[in-house]
Amino acid sequence: MTASSPLTREGAALRKFALAFPEATEDMPWGHHAIKVKGKSFLFLSADAKEFSMSVKLPKVPVDILKMWIDESYRAIAPKKLVGQLPE
Repeated sequence: MTASSPLTREGAALRKFALAFPEATEDMPWGHHAIKVKGKSFLFLSADAKEFSMSVKLPKVPVDILKMWIDESYRAIAPKKLVGQLPE
């Protein structure tokens, strides 16, 4: 995604949500949206028609949620033949 690439509707909604926090600001390093508070990033967002990428700063995330996201990411990218070998 480049600085001129528009966000999807969902990406734009997440950007709007993040910018609604008190004193939230936005920078565009590397063509990605960096949402900050007091100069510290709390969200990196890149979402276009081909890819969605989001990075957040969290003190602790349950491993089960991370595993679910990894599974979903694999299923979205892997060939259908390989995805077919996975349990539902």
